[in-house]
Amino acid sequence: MSFLESVGTVIGSTDYIIFVVAIVATACTYFPLTPHVLPYFPNRADLWQAVASPETVPNLELFIIVLVAYPFVLVMLAILPFTSVALSPSAPNPSRRATLAPTPLERTTFVLRHLVGYACAVLMTIVVTNSLKYYVGYFRPDFGHRCFGASGDIPPSNYSALTITSNAGCPYQDGHLDEGRLSFPSGHASLAFCGGAYLSAMIIGVAARAASGIVAQLGLLVGWAPLGFAFYAAASRVRDGRHHPADVVGGAVLG
Repeated sequence: MSFLESVGTVIGSTDYIIFVVAIVATACTYFPLTPHVLPYFPNRADLWQAVASPETVPNLELFIIVLVAYPFVLVMLAILPFTSVALSPSAPNPSRRATLAPTPLERTTFVLRHLVGYACAVLMTIVVTNSLKYYVGYFRPDFGHRCFGASGDIPPSNYSALTITSNAGCPYQDGHLDEGRLSFPSGHASLAFCGGAYLSAMIIGVAARAASGIVAQLGLLVGWAPLGFAFYAAASRVRDGRHHPADVVGGAVLG
């Protein structure tokens, strides 16, 4: 059996089928859709928040970290000599494992298995997050400004008897009203926690099996950094006025 055939046998075709299905499902969630339309009551003061500009964690920065930097770290775990010794299942005893370098098949299997698993986790998180956004159709904290424009009277005002049942009822039509109904759950929170939880678990798991005590202790400490960033990114969405607290909690649990 060739090297590539061995890798294919270990990884399994099912993982790749799930990966392809996840890509297709993710693409489908980015087609132009109309979110569920809830009635809007302009006297709700919590929907007139001003948003911070620029965002604390912009979309591009989040995508680079979760889709590029985190997979790169996964690859490094299989390449760096002081962590890769923990990949070999040949010797469960750490002192014995220190003398065994993982085989090329073990390295490649580790990288492919976890890259495919990570990609599937991220893609399915995006699918579920976007689907829930359109299904729920909840208002972003700045929906009042989107509906009435910059000249809107912030409550308390004379809106007490007014109910807007569709986007067509908003005086201001250039405020990306559909986007303003996609607050729950937070995509930043779900994506950051999905990637952060996966990578933290991998780093801590490899560190726990490392032969070197220093590497193990350092890995257990550094391993919490991706989850720390996830909490930071989620909290910034509330601070920036982009989401309600319930949105980021829901996104974190989903991720």
